[in-house]
Amino acid sequence: MTDHAARLAEGARSAHEPGGVGGQPVDVVDTRRGGSARLAMTTSSSVVPASGGNRGAVAVSSTRRRSTGATMARPGSTKVASTVWASSEVKRGSPGPGCTFWRPLASRTLPAARPAGDQREFEGDSAGLAAGADQRLAVVPRRGQSWRHPRWAQRRGTLDWSYELLSKPERVLLHRLAVFAGGWLLEAAEAVCADEALNAQDVLDLLSNLVKKSLVVAEDDASVTRYRLLDPLRAYALEKLRVGGDEEPTLARHCEWYIQLVERFETDWRSPRQRNWLHVLEREEANLRLALRGCITRLAITRGLRLAAALHRFWDLRNRLTEGRAWLSELLAMAAGVPDPIVAKAKYAAGYLAAYQKDSRAAEPLLTEALDLSRHLGQSETEINALIALGVVAQSTNDAARADSFLADGVALARARGKRASTYWALFYVAEQARRKGDLARAQALHEESLALKRQQGDEYGIASGLYGLAQVALLRNDHALALSLVCESLLLHRDLGHWRGIILCLNVLGYLAAARGDAPCSVRLFGAVDAINETIGVRRAVTLHSANPDRSVATLSVIRERLGVAAFKEAWDAGQTMTVDEAVALALSTTPTDPRTAKRDGIDRTLRDAGLTQRETEVLHLIVQGNSNQEIAATLVLSTRTVERHIAKLYAKLGAHSRVDATAYALRHGMA
Repeated sequence: MTDHAARLAEGARSAHEPGGVGGQPVDVVDTRRGGSARLAMTTSSSVVPASGGNRGAVAVSSTRRRSTGATMARPGSTKVASTVWASSEVKRGSPGPGCTFWRPLASRTLPAARPAGDQREFEGDSAGLAAGADQRLAVVPRRGQSWRHPRWAQRRGTLDWSYELLSKPERVLLHRLAVFAGGWLLEAAEAVCADEALNAQDVLDLLSNLVKKSLVVAEDDASVTRYRLLDPLRAYALEKLRVGGDEEPTLARHCEWYIQLVERFETDWRSPRQRNWLHVLEREEANLRLALRGCITRLAITRGLRLAAALHRFWDLRNRLTEGRAWLSELLAMAAGVPDPIVAKAKYAAGYLAAYQKDSRAAEPLLTEALDLSRHLGQSETEINALIALGVVAQSTNDAARADSFLADGVALARARGKRASTYWALFYVAEQARRKGDLARAQALHEESLALKRQQGDEYGIASGLYGLAQVALLRNDHALALSLVCESLLLHRDLGHWRGIILCLNVLGYLAAARGDAPCSVRLFGAVDAINETIGVRRAVTLHSANPDRSVATLSVIRERLGVAAFKEAWDAGQTMTVDEAVALALSTTPTDPRTAKRDGIDRTLRDAGLTQRETEVLHLIVQGNSNQEIAATLVLSTRTVERHIAKLYAKLGAHSRVDATAYALRHGMA
């Protein structure tokens, strides 16, 4: 008995080591026909406002048409976890209370009883395969089922058994890590999980132990390591956290950590670190939503308003205007007793988002209240921001006198307080006012002054907006070549930032330029895409080529309709309506005439000669443009898939591309297809 117990204990310990039970590979059994499947689990559900206001609009009905991949996530989207988990059958006599245990599988695809040549047949949509997976491979009880069912009781027993093997500090850390949704970085774990019972200096070692025991997944994300719990283990650990009475203080630390993160973003996003900040916050969206919902359910409204107000620029830049307005509306409705400075800032944020959705009726009262409160409190930064946003609202309703007044006050106060970012933001709209009045010389001078300040700041978003403003001036002067050069550079910057609202503005100008050079079908497709993308992000605005002269816009569309005929116009419009953002951008860039001035400045986009592609890289690029997969390119060129991937990485680096869409657009612009 003693020897048997020793062997059992040794087997239990080895089950947590890399490689499977007792250091042996795990035998995975899938009873479905075909013998193999790729299984995937979504990460914890994104927590979004559940009722009231415009919250229903967060899940946009037309998102399928405008899905743009990881860098341009649509509003309300969730991501699929990349690590595959399965319930694995182990051999008779293996340790544990049953024959099933949890194990992350290193490869993305379960072992297949198929020839290597058929691999591509089952490299499809993992989420779709997961949806049809045999219930025997399910990992948690479904609604209406219970852990008391023999199947689930066995698996619960497995989790209990694994949990009992942990040391007390490891258990404490595992419990507290369950408050994270979608993953975390080491610094976050140290800040959120440490207290008097768990030293922050011990978190790294304990976390490493949990990774070695396959209870935490570690993944490389750019230059950092990101950790996460898969849903079954997270649910189990969260239950333990609640039973231990440690949930509330851990959630409070979680919320405070993310408030500090977004407040750092708020003060630093207009800088050369802009793209990195956007990536950081996009990666943390599940945690941010969890923190916001927690503030509401625990009535921590002051914290919730701090968090939501600091996020408003991120929501704009990442096309989440409707979602941001929903959070702010729900929190402001519960703001009784919240300090006035926080309320003023939150009302400005809500008004800002409404203003950029062209909802002036909602924006104006919010911004007016924010302005009055900030003036009373001596809150100069909120006062400046409210003045500029009110100028934008007045401009959108063609109230020139009020727009001039608000913007002039905003510029003067920003200059007096030495606020460079606020100064160039206000100057942009003062320039727009001059353009609307036909004073193109003043408009150009103001846009150039604003753009110079933006370049000093290193604000890519600001630079993109400034280039667009100058393109508008060139367009009204009928200098189409200059307008094309400026708007293409602006479009590429907005595309790289993933800012749909900026992309829409640029596509509008490019649609007009296409009409001016006689490419009516392309023009209509671009206008159709603009209309559809506007609808997706909730902007209440029809296609207008010239906001200062709507009649010219109507006349232009009428001329195009007459030239094409009703049927052809409708066909082109409908084609544009179904385009993704990436497809619309690629269309706009691929149909522009090749002109040296359309190349991006600062080395972001180069001519094909300067790009320095090798002959092999050029061949790979041709095949990418034709829509071939990596496996198909490898077969055509008689190369391994890994070699093709290396060629693609090198040509992306040389072209300044981030995706196949970027590379295709580059090739089309330079006459390669």
